[in-house]
Amino acid sequence: MKPVTNNLLSRRLALLGSLGMIGYTRIAGASRVAVGSSLLTKGGPLLVNLLPSLDNPYYARWSEGGEAFARFQGLKYEVCETQGELKESLPKLSSIIRSTKGNLIVNIVGIPRSLLGFLSGEWEASTAFEITRAWLAKHGSKINGIWAANDRMAIGALEALRVYRAVGKVPVTAIGIDIAPEDVLGPIRSGEILATVEWDAYYDGGMGLALAYLASTGFIDPGAEPDRHREFYETIQLVTRENVDSWDAYLHTRNPQVQWKDLWVRNNGQIF
Repeated sequence: MKPVTNNLLSRRLALLGSLGMIGYTRIAGASRVAVGSSLLTKGGPLLVNLLPSLDNPYYARWSEGGEAFARFQGLKYEVCETQGELKESLPKLSSIIRSTKGNLIVNIVGIPRSLLGFLSGEWEASTAFEITRAWLAKHGSKINGIWAANDRMAIGALEALRVYRAVGKVPVTAIGIDIAPEDVLGPIRSGEILATVEWDAYYDGGMGLALAYLASTGFIDPGAEPDRHREFYETIQLVTRENVDSWDAYLHTRNPQVQWKDLWVRNNGQIF
């Protein structure tokens, strides 16, 4: 988190988001069969999303997307929770690898943890609240903007502004990682938070597995693909007061229609 002291909020947005590393094992001797619009593999791999926790609405939605893709392909699906520590999931993951004899695709999801701006809010509302309260006590009216790197910290900063009755005087911008979309949409409607950038967890949960699955079965060859198909930005959604209602409606849509075979539709250019 960082306080902003100049009136013009110009910044380069670093799209950190939830970084996914996709690993796959190639299936020896697998034969492909076409069933309807899906591409199935006899003896196909187990699809696994390795994620922090299903208690988090963002990752629960991510898992829904992964499960939807597995259903589409007619494959088995599992979730392996890390509880924030990758090492905690290793015994379960090792067991899955042994039971499948390596015939699986794992989509690993994690949140980058690094010092943001001047102070780290540790991705938590309570920490952001204390930081913002200290800033307001020290700097007062000199602060005319607060930028937070996720929705939870934006909510914490907003609560501190409410305590100091500075809501509306200090704009808060959240660059969301969909940690608390339900909490942040109300303040966006009211104008207390200017905007957030939301990642589509449902889409990411399924498409991450789709890319790895098609690579593992030979339908796409990552080595032969252009650079923009191997490391790329994804189109994301800026949520403001003008479109918050439509985005809220999408978040509550069960089984949204996704064209799983259209791999690059949200490719927003190569990462440089």
